[in-house]
Amino acid sequence: MFLRLAHGDLKLELGRKPGVKNCEPFIRPKRNSSDRSWGPLRIRDPQVTTFTVRVGVPGGLKGYSGFTGNPSPGVVWYVNGLMSPELYLKRNRRYTFVVEGGNDPNDARFYHPFYITDDAHGGYGRYTEEQRKNIKVYAGVEFDRRGRPHPSAAGRLCSWVHNSSHRYSVDDYPTYPKFRKSLRLQCSEGEPNILYWTPNASAPELLYYQSYSMRDMGWKIHVVDEIINSTPTSAPLSGLISLVCVFIVFFYTENKRTLS
Repeated sequence: MFLRLAHGDLKLELGRKPGVKNCEPFIRPKRNSSDRSWGPLRIRDPQVTTFTVRVGVPGGLKGYSGFTGNPSPGVVWYVNGLMSPELYLKRNRRYTFVVEGGNDPNDARFYHPFYITDDAHGGYGRYTEEQRKNIKVYAGVEFDRRGRPHPSAAGRLCSWVHNSSHRYSVDDYPTYPKFRKSLRLQCSEGEPNILYWTPNASAPELLYYQSYSMRDMGWKIHVVDEIINSTPTSAPLSGLISLVCVFIVFFYTENKRTLS
């Protein structure tokens, strides 16, 4: 952090009236990152039942931290090429998660078993036994006879990283698609892990997909009875154009009848 100091002579004012504050701030206040973030990103398509889950860079203030409000540990989940999108899943439908977040426990930075939970922050492997009593896991973790957890969805490592030609600050990209074009996919040898999950009638409306080994990497899962596609932004405009065309045809026809 750098402070901006004044140059030249300084004057100390004594006997200032109480309650008067005319000092300039030393630190420039940060803009609200949520106002300029790329998100929220969403996957809300009833035809999509397979999700490829990989890791990647968090994208600075416009990325993960900007649209989730959570601090980033330096790596986050990417689902179907989108940075930590909100997922919409339909009850009683089976979903497939192709997990490629790293499966080497000796590599702490890139060992990320995938799981689904009601915990907004994740990192189930870091919690104490007492803390886990208040957290429920829905998929991706198995428990032995003693109740000890073991992650079950850890696949090879595939990571979205910056291109070697990357020369800009991530905050310089106005949209997520433009930022996404600055990344390349880097995968290690091995196989992905396949996790199947069917949200049933008792599943809460809001859950989270997370990393077993690190906090604040994933985001929301909305469990719904029906998935309704969001209306494309071009739809209202196309509807208006169609209405105008109909009006022009009608006006031309009536005007022609009047003249004849």
